Amino acid sequence: MENQEQLTSTAIDSDCMRCNSGGRVVSDLDTGAVLKYEVRHNEQLGRYLVAAQDIKAGDLVFRAEPLVSGLQPGCAPLCLGCYGPLPPVDDPEDLRCPTCGWLLCSEECIFSLRHQPECEATARSGVPVNIYDPTAHDPLYDCVILIRCLMLKTKDPEKWNALESMEALESTRRPKLQKRKAKALCALLTARFGLPASEKEMLRLLAVLEVNAYEVRMPTNNVQAVYPVASLPEHNCIPNTFRTFEKDLSLCVRATRDIPKGDHITVTYTDSLWPTPERRSHLFYSKHFLCVCERCTDPTEMGSFLSALRCKQKDGNGDNAFCQGAVLPENPLTPPAKNEEEYKQEIWHCRRCDYKVTGLIAREITRRAIDAVHELDDSDESGPQEYENLLIELQKHLYSSHSTIVDVKHTLLHLYSPQYCTKRKLKRKETLCREIIRVADKLFSGISSLKGTVYYELGMTILETIKRDDETDPSKESKLKEASDSFEMSLNHLQFIPDCQPEWCVAEQAHHKIHELQNKLQLKERK
Repeated sequence: MENQEQLTSTAIDSDCMRCNSGGRVVSDLDTGAVLKYEVRHNEQLGRYLVAAQDIKAGDLVFRAEPLVSGLQPGCAPLCLGCYGPLPPVDDPEDLRCPTCGWLLCSEECIFSLRHQPECEATARSGVPVNIYDPTAHDPLYDCVILIRCLMLKTKDPEKWNALESMEALESTRRPKLQKRKAKALCALLTARFGLPASEKEMLRLLAVLEVNAYEVRMPTNNVQAVYPVASLPEHNCIPNTFRTFEKDLSLCVRATRDIPKGDHITVTYTDSLWPTPERRSHLFYSKHFLCVCERCTDPTEMGSFLSALRCKQKDGNGDNAFCQGAVLPENPLTPPAKNEEEYKQEIWHCRRCDYKVTGLIAREITRRAIDAVHELDDSDESGPQEYENLLIELQKHLYSSHSTIVDVKHTLLHLYSPQYCTKRKLKRKETLCREIIRVADKLFSGISSLKGTVYYELGMTILETIKRDDETDPSKESKLKEASDSFEMSLNHLQFIPDCQPEWCVAEQAHHKIHELQNKLQLKERK
């Protein structure tokens, strides 16, 4: 992959907005502008957002800075100032904050505002933190975000009130383990850091983080952050907004497609490439609600068949061929099963014949497939041929667009590097690109980073194919146009990615390929 210096050295087109901005995403939020959303309330949703005006695809709906942020539970230590990786050192003492003992990567981070709450609380306790291994998780790191929350009470009451006002789903019964955890944390934070909190207050704080915290992708480990306003949009498995995170953790929420005035503004709290049973189960156990959106209600998931198994019944023609139809749940809105008996009550049926299986069998088939993928992912021998072999096995049991199949195809897509592919493998990569785009088009009606990266791969594959073709091939010009169109589609989907995210480099490469191909096509027209 070309590095950033190479990317920025390409000739600048004075008429190109992206060239003139140096590839940066220019914020279109005027601080004096009228808000594009309204906060409303009803008994079913609580507080939610609607569009206060017509919003165009790509428009910034709102930008929010985090109220509080911290490491994800259980993750390896990161610098508490910048969330970057800690540099390798012979002696951890070289990384310690002289005031509190927490590990940081630089003097600048030692004095950063983000680090001050835990630094002050630890210093006040009189006992510095003593972490011996900067590469291994220490349970004290799980306390950092809680310390930062509790310090808001005295340091920034306005932010504390905003945190307190967030939804905690207090009517939901919490497991006994959560209550024991809250009690233990209260004792630890009081004794170790001098931050008293009642068990009820801690239980609510944990619930607020569970329900409202966003996972923010970082280069080495992800962190979590809580934002005002960002907790208000309701969930939908086909959301009309997408989110990006800036270097300072600011959250930008933009429209994936046009949103008419008065429409609800929605986000997704789960992975859009998970099938319905997994999405609904994740939402039920992590966010404490069951989604009943249009996609969850449709057994075919908007025609993507992401949940579908392959029918194993003989077709009755006497040639021992299988039906091969899509086996789907009869009722996709069945609540997640709590035990085997409940799974047995679920019925999945073929859309082409009378074949039926229980939810227990469907779950076991899916589980075995996922385990096989994870096993290969962790293997030392996980090249393209191994994934192709696995794909053949998986497609005996799973429908051609099942989420696990799509996952393996996506892995294969990136394993096939165009310049090292034979012609046959180039054709295979092109086919994989088109198959993934076909599924993505069903699930993402507007802007999508998945479509952006796959369109880029498609464009690069077509370009490599052109290089291998005969110079006199009459289809060369139309292929150049198709490659250029693919890069334009890629940039259309990735143009709002900030330069701190890996997809930004893909967007820049697509941007420069567009100019390169446009120049080629213009030269051909002049001849």
